[in-house]
Amino acid sequence: MDKFIKQEIKTPAYVRYMDDMVLWSNNKQTIIEARKKVTNFLFVNLKLALKTCEINSSLHGLSFLGYRIFHNKILLNKRSKNRFIKKINLFKHNLISNKWSQEEYKCHIIPLLEFTNYAQSKNLRRKYLNWDYDRWLEPCNSRWFLEQECREL
Repeated sequence: MDKFIKQEIKTPAYVRYMDDMVLWSNNKQTIIEARKKVTNFLFVNLKLALKTCEINSSLHGLSFLGYRIFHNKILLNKRSKNRFIKKINLFKHNLISNKWSQEEYKCHIIPLLEFTNYAQSKNLRRKYLNWDYDRWLEPCNSRWFLEQECREL
């Protein structure tokens, strides 16, 4: 499919990560035609179908890999935000009810916080965690920092 998009469709820009892909063009009709060709290629050659397809202006942001990307900010998309809230509540419950030790809680919470760390979601994390997470999340070494803090506690 990558080869087909690059050689046959020839859109000005194309990015794919696993099953998420983005095609850019300054012409809406070009993107509509590209979507038809990709949909047909997937169905005929790979027996696959597109789940969702969104065509919009970059002013509305780009939904990609769980984020909503704008030219000046990155936000969590609705699905990621809802999943974050659901998981945080579950994780808190498991810790409070002693289903998980603090170590197990830490192993689950760190990846969740790292995912949200790329987005401008500081207030969301504060609201649901009820603690100042910023001092725990240092870029690239947050796991190490959290382990150091846990040892001190």
